[in-house]
Amino acid sequence: MAQLPCFALLLLCSAAPLAAAPTRRSYLPGTGRFWHITDLHLDPTYHLAPDPTKVCFSSKGAPATHAGLYGDFLCDSPYRLIQSAFTHMAPLTQQQDFIIWTGDSPPHVPAGELSTDIVIQVISNMTQTIRQHFPNLTVYPALGNHDYWPQDQMPTSTNAIYKAAAQLWKPWLQAEALLTLSQGGFYSQLVKPGLRLISLNTILYYGPNKVTENMTDPAGQFEWLEKTLEKAAQSLEKVYIIAHVPVGYLPFARNTTAIRESHNERLVAIFREYSDVIAGHFYGHTHRDSIMVLLDQQGKPVNSLFVSPAVTPIKHVLEPYSNNPAFRMYLYNTKDYALLIHVCGHTEGHLAVTGIYDRRPGAAGQRVHPHHRLEQLHLQAGVQTDSQHAAARHRGAAGQFSCQVWRDPLCEPAVVHPRSLHRHSTLPQRQDQEEGEARRSSVKAIIAVLI
Repeated sequence: MAQLPCFALLLLCSAAPLAAAPTRRSYLPGTGRFWHITDLHLDPTYHLAPDPTKVCFSSKGAPATHAGLYGDFLCDSPYRLIQSAFTHMAPLTQQQDFIIWTGDSPPHVPAGELSTDIVIQVISNMTQTIRQHFPNLTVYPALGNHDYWPQDQMPTSTNAIYKAAAQLWKPWLQAEALLTLSQGGFYSQLVKPGLRLISLNTILYYGPNKVTENMTDPAGQFEWLEKTLEKAAQSLEKVYIIAHVPVGYLPFARNTTAIRESHNERLVAIFREYSDVIAGHFYGHTHRDSIMVLLDQQGKPVNSLFVSPAVTPIKHVLEPYSNNPAFRMYLYNTKDYALLIHVCGHTEGHLAVTGIYDRRPGAAGQRVHPHHRLEQLHLQAGVQTDSQHAAARHRGAAGQFSCQVWRDPLCEPAVVHPRSLHRHSTLPQRQDQEEGEARRSSVKAIIAVLI
């Protein structure tokens, strides 16, 4: 099979302009916003072909029988899907917003179809696409396991991809951040007075990475992280942690950590120690919309860890569920940077609103969405021995979101609603439907002031 064709030409020419979503300008008093995009996984070979086995390289020969303009559930993202996400998102942003982008731009294809140059070209083109849609926003990226060639094998020192990323992201990052990015794939930067962002390279701890499997502190990132958090604490800063591969257990595999268990233990210990400094964790990689709760040694919740769904819809041919392409918007308190609400923009017009706790004046710590139900799942956020492990996952509050640019005949035969990913539900179907209607009513009331 030939190598992937020229990405630049495909990106420039593959899609016609899309209609933008209506602009909304309202802001809740005392709040700020940021956006989370992850796992774009562009597949520039995607096209509507008579032979369904030749629609995209990323299906690996499996027939993409429901291929449409915006993709197929067995394929990675066509450029049109990525463009539609950004086209919808851009008019909703404001100048004081920022974006976190937690990695994975290249497609899921055999290593022989890629190269270092091609991976750099994909990252470059996704960077340019983001800059075109959000020219006035600062973007804070993190590297993913597919953002290297061969995939997963990220080294502990300067290399072509780290240097290329530092060059590409110069418009967003300052000199100190660019230096550590070019040396180890991680960085820290002050977002605004009182708020620091730390972008970790968790691929250094990823199980399939053979380069670092016998290292206790690859690239010295643990030592750097502790020093950076300590300095933030002394400066009275709050910190947002972003990375590609999350800490904790995978949402689809019980008792399996996403990174090596020893490195997971070390990271969890650091996060516990500085839980009063860290205001939020944000990850990608799993393609699952999920939340984990970090507990201290006594079993008390100390931090929330958010894993955003992917933009790519891809699933393995044997998997019963796919990812519903999405991006997230977070609302935070501008005084202490505590998270208030996150909103998930899905395909097919679905909107998921998850309330953390409303810390705005007069809210008395009430949950933002009274019909939102958190299920206790044993998705441990850290390896602990004697405490009860808890995590919360959103069950799917849905409502209309004016996402006409997302609509595509591809999704009509089998719409992937966020609820379909939560197989642990014990609600009877009728009760589930009644709660769904109540949630939809509340979402419509909330969304008028959120966006």
